[in-house]
Amino acid sequence: MNEHHQSPNRTWIFDVDGVIFPHNGYLSLNDTEYEKPLPGVKEFFAQIDKDDFIIFLTSRSIKYKEITYRSLIKNGIRFNLVIFDIPTGETRWN
Repeated sequence: MNEHHQSPNRTWIFDVDGVIFPHNGYLSLNDTEYEKPLPGVKEFFAQIDKDDFIIFLTSRSIKYKEITYRSLIKNGIRFNLVIFDIPTGETRWN
């Protein structure tokens, strides 16, 4: 057995609003401000392995890409991909 086996890299998928930042907080910000994360978010992300892949999903319009990216970066929340314009509605797991 290989004693140096490392667990494989993980892919993490998160919603933005209500998980990372408060709902609709970005709507009241100007072009230089950024959102503050919910309690515990920075600490949680600091524990994610640097080689893991992080995806954010959001129903935010692509026109809020700049404020979303700025808010993530200014708060030290790393990511690999943000997908905008996800439809909203009831979530169902089958």
